[in-house]
Amino acid sequence: MSKFEENKAEHRKDPNWKGYTLEELMYQRAYTAARIEIQKQRLVTNYNELSNAHSSISGFSLVRRLTSGFSYFDIAIYAFKIGRGIFRGIRRLRR
Repeated sequence: MSKFEENKAEHRKDPNWKGYTLEELMYQRAYTAARIEIQKQRLVTNYNELSNAHSSISGFSLVRRLTSGFSYFDIAIYAFKIGRGIFRGIRRLRR
């Protein structure tokens, strides 16, 4: 339990308590603003981690990673072989 929460609990126990002082209200407001800012930073960090994980799963990124080790000549040969196989498959379906 933080110091602020302990103070708040003591105020509630006192039957003569008449409310928070301006200093306590300012402290409470600053404390809440700091907590909200920390949560925003955590959300941004979590979002960035998730979006980076998602982009590595996406097809284009996966293809880019796989083809990064190939030269343009290798890619052209593989594209030709894949295209020829697709063309043959389509021709067989038409017969």
